[in-house]
Amino acid sequence: MELIKVEDIDGKKLVSARELYNFLGHDKSQWARWSKKNIVEDEFFDEGVDYIKLDIMSNGNRTSDYVIEIDMAKELSMLARNEKGKVARKYFIEVEKKYNKPMTRLEIAKEQVRLIEELDRVEEEKNRIEIQLDINKDWYSVKRVMIEHGLPISWRPLKKYSIENGYDIRKIFDANYGEVNSYHKDVYEEVYGIDFDIVLIESN
Repeated sequence: MELIKVEDIDGKKLVSARELYNFLGHDKSQWARWSKKNIVEDEFFDEGVDYIKLDIMSNGNRTSDYVIEIDMAKELSMLARNEKGKVARKYFIEVEKKYNKPMTRLEIAKEQVRLIEELDRVEEEKNRIEIQLDINKDWYSVKRVMIEHGLPISWRPLKKYSIENGYDIRKIFDANYGEVNSYHKDVYEEVYGIDFDIVLIESN
């Protein structure tokens, strides 16, 4: 079982950027923006050298994918800054080792099992964090408040107020950014005047 499919074509190890993106747990609706920023506009990657753009059909819609070199796949995995990114990078390193120094079938099977177990551990940790968040509704990430309330918010005054007034700053998991800070709702109320109870009533 392959975590992410790697094709060996003319001695080059190639990966689908879209498949890697989905594995890393990024928001599927942000694929176009992410690929433009991290592939097309990245000055360190060159089309025709590090990647090739493909026009494909997905769910009846025309979209794009990029066939990328395995070294580029490792770089993009590191940019994810989350546990899945670490797993992906380790996986690509092991794939390179396999091609450079052929492994026995038993060795390959053992390595696949180890990586799958590590991925399961990452998923369990992610679920544990999400369960903790569901239990306590008093802490909110800046991203969540901006989306739900449509307000431009900076984390700096929130962090400053939390430290000065003894509020905890808790870590939560975000699919795009890994672990991010979350702040108590009272901090948002004091700094930005957000009354969460009123907003919740109005949104129903």
